[in-house]
Formats: sequence, C-alpha cells, structure tokens
Amino acid sequence: MTARFRGLADTWRDVNGISDDEAAEMIRADGIDILVELAGHMAANRLLVLARRPAPIQVQLGYAGTTGMTAVDYRITDWHSDPPGTEQYYTERLIRLPHCAWPYQPSADSRAVGALPALAAGHVTFGNLNKAVKISDGAAAVSGRVLAGVPGSRLVLLSPADNRGLLEKMARHGIPPDRLELVPPRPRAEYLELFNRIDIALDPFPYNGDTTTCDGLWMGVPLITLAGPSVVSRRGACYLAGVGLSELAAQNDEEYVAKAVGLAGDLHHLAAIRKSLRDRMGGSPITDGRGYTASLEAAICEISATGK
Repeated sequence: MTARFRGLADTWRDVNGISDDEAAEMIRADGIDILVELAGHMAANRLLVLARRPAPIQVQLGYAGTTGMTAVDYRITDWHSDPPGTEQYYTERLIRLPHCAWPYQPSADSRAVGALPALAAGHVTFGNLNKAVKISDGAAAVSGRVLAGVPGSRLVLLSPADNRGLLEKMARHGIPPDRLELVPPRPRAEYLELFNRIDIALDPFPYNGDTTTCDGLWMGVPLITLAGPSVVSRRGACYLAGVGLSELAAQNDEEYVAKAVGLAGDLHHLAAIRKSLRDRMGGSPITDGRGYTASLEAAICEISATGK
C-alpha cells in the first residue's frame, strides 16, 4: 500500500522517526495549504505536529470523534453519523459528506454468500463478530432478551473459547453456555466465511461495529443496531441507510429486541434480504470509491474557499 501511495504522489515525505518539531518544519517548508490528519487519538498518532500549526488549514479525517484541539479546524463526517445537533461534541467545524464518510472496499478473497443458515440448522443464529470488548453490559442484556424471544436460537461471538469473563457476563444476562458459541480469531478469509453461519448480526452498543458491519452486509447478513447520540453509536445506522435498510435501526432497547425477534420470525423475508444484500452493497455509496472521492474533493474545495 505504501508503494502504491508513493507512486501516486509528486512528492513523498516520510516523517516516521523524526520529531514533531522536525515534521512541522518540513510541512511549513513544503508550503502545505491543507494538512489532513488521519489517526486522531489512535496509536502512533502525530497530533502534536498539528498542535504546532504548520499549515494554515488543518483537517481531521478518519477518527470517530473529536481531537479536542483548537488547532484542528475541520472534521470530515456525514449526515447519518453526525446529524444536526451533534456540533456540541466537537471542537472542529463539521464538514458533512452527502453519504458515508468511511467507504468500504470488499476483500478480494471474499467468499460467496451462502443460503440462509436457519433453513438447514432448524434454528436462527445471531452473531456479533466485533471485538468482545465492545459488548457492553447493555448490549449483553439486550442480546439475552433477543435470544429469550426466539426459542432455540443461538449467538456466535468472536472470542477465544476460554474467555471466562465474557462467558460470565453473557450468563448474567440470561445467555447460558449451551446457547452461546465462542469462535477464536482467524485469518480474514476464514473470518468472512463465519458469516455464512449467521442469520442476523447484533450490533454492539454504545460503540457500534464498523468494518465488521460492512463485512457482514457484504456477506449477506442484515444488522440490528441501536442508534445513539454520538458518532460511534451511529455507524450501524449509517451503513443500514446506505443499503436501504434503515428500518433495522432501533431508537431504544425495546425496539432493538422487537426488530431482532420480528426479523427472526420471518425466514422468507430474511432469506430475501440475504440474497439481495451483496448487490445492495455493491450498488451503494458505501462501496462507491469514485463517488466518495468526488464528494471528498468537493469538501476540500469548500474548506479551501471558506478558510479557517
């Protein structure tokens, strides 16, 4: 990937290993007009370079939240993830793209979408293949209510089988071990194949899935999500809007349970969704790289014209 990016650039600077002061001076010397930061508060970020204000306009793209820095002028987002009223959560000015601000590129090693698992298994299988740390007590409690409402159903989670803490958490919320399957992490192609064992995905909250959600939709698995007030709790709603399934986004716990139980009770409808989802994803703004690029270019032009 680095080689591809380097080949597309007129000038390439490697700031890895140099100090924040040195990086800032390099940016000033190059006369950068708009500096885009991609890591936010994730590991190995260079936010302290932006704190030195080496460029007249500084933009954050890619982090699901605010930098909290007055030196960062704008944040790229979208209308589903940050609807009107969310400005209060940011120090940056929000620039909203018309569609999803984080596009998805399907894996070259994607497997074919299989038939609805429930038809062969004789029961509905729910799944959550996000990191187990995202399963809050609230999400576990709602999952327990969903399984209680769908007799014989099971829940697949991505976690080592000896994760005693997770097993105890799920048990506290009414999910006994015999209705739970923990599957360990695995290579990506094998991970994608796991979705062919899942009928309905249960999105964790308050921190939703992101790439995992897109992987599931690409593999034909619809998602039940709880849309909250912040960007990390609206990622599921954003992706569902992109594939025309906004009706699967709940506004509260009761809706979440009702939507999951209702969908599990209509296998004909569930099978139809599964059959159509890959085409829906392929024709959506979520996977439209060219369309995304055009909207991002328009946003950068807007920022350039507006200034700080």
